[in-house]
Amino acid sequence: MSEYKLNLELTQQSGQTSQPPWRCVNGVYQDVVLIEEKPILFKVSQDSFFYELPKNSDFTLSKKS
Repeated sequence: MSEYKLNLELTQQSGQTSQPPWRCVNGVYQDVVLIEEKPILFKVSQDSFFYELPKNSDFTLSKKS
C-alpha cells in the first residue's frame, strides 16, 4: 500500500478533474452517486471514507468475485 496521500482540497479545487467539485462541509467532501438507480451519499475526508445508503432500503453494496 502506498504511503502517498491525495490532497483532496487541491484535487477538488484545481479544475483538473472531469467532474465538478464535490460539496465540502466541515472538511468532508460529499457527493451523491446513483448506483442501480439508488442514491448513495459518499463522504470523503483526508482521513476517512464512508457512504450512506438510502433509508428504508434493502439495497446493499457488495464486492463481486
